[in-house]
Amino acid sequence: LAIIGLRDMAYENQIHQNQIDKKCLLKSGYLNYHHKGLGEKVLLVMGFMARGRAWHRQFEALSESYEVVCYDHRGIGDSSENPASSMEELAQDALDLMDHLKWDKAHIVGISMGGMIAQYIATLAQERCLSLTLIATHAGGFEKGLTRVFPKWQGLPLFLKAQFSKSIEHRFLALSHLLLTQDYLKNQGIFNRSLAEIQHIDAWREICARLADDFTPKPPFKTRFAHIKAIFKHHQNRLHTLNLPTLIIQPKEDLLVNPKHSEDLKKKIPHAELISVKAGHGVIREIPQEINQALLKHFKSAIEKTDA
Repeated sequence: LAIIGLRDMAYENQIHQNQIDKKCLLKSGYLNYHHKGLGEKVLLVMGFMARGRAWHRQFEALSESYEVVCYDHRGIGDSSENPASSMEELAQDALDLMDHLKWDKAHIVGISMGGMIAQYIATLAQERCLSLTLIATHAGGFEKGLTRVFPKWQGLPLFLKAQFSKSIEHRFLALSHLLLTQDYLKNQGIFNRSLAEIQHIDAWREICARLADDFTPKPPFKTRFAHIKAIFKHHQNRLHTLNLPTLIIQPKEDLLVNPKHSEDLKKKIPHAELISVKAGHGVIREIPQEINQALLKHFKSAIEKTDA
């Protein structure tokens, strides 16, 4: 019954969001996107399995000062069903969306898989980037013989449960522990407790409502396989060619992307700035105000450097 109520709450959020849904036609299908605000352009690139509206905490805050767009990747949410299967193709979708919007340049912000896509946007079309922000992501390839794709050992079983749990309740429980820190969940009275123990806790109902809004409907296996394939093939070896203001945000308690990979990105990208925050992989939902302030500061600094 609790979950039914949560689905109703998520549906109400969808109605609100759908008031600003727009479509961008591509050579291979279309992208569903949300568009708001005036000013310099900001493109928010979401990660694996999530809908573009998972950026809503940033989308609303940034649109007070900027023209902001977030979108569903093909195969996700309300975009067309044929997913891209490489980072280059995913990046080209983003560039085609910028063309559709008649944007010459934009601040590019990506999280997780979206951060990998953002790297390719920057290396394919650096001249179209006002700045680059990479959150909870990595450059791909291998480190000491092991691929950077694999999560920390604590995160792997949670990732698998989020992928393959048959019930939405167990899927959300795994997602909450994968994305949010132990301290955050403990403060909400949720950490390491069964569904029976937490289903009537208001904080749990709120977390589930947000997860339902951001992660449903669950993408089909075809999309998840295509995106996992793109992630495993991801190896960005042109980061040293970048010459644009770059911010790397490292969630220190990330279970999905090892935080040390942020330090590797900093070494690869000339003059990149690295900031560490106390949060998990779901950093944009756990500490949204801190992330928003970091983005606003970065955008302002990037333009000041360009004008100097």
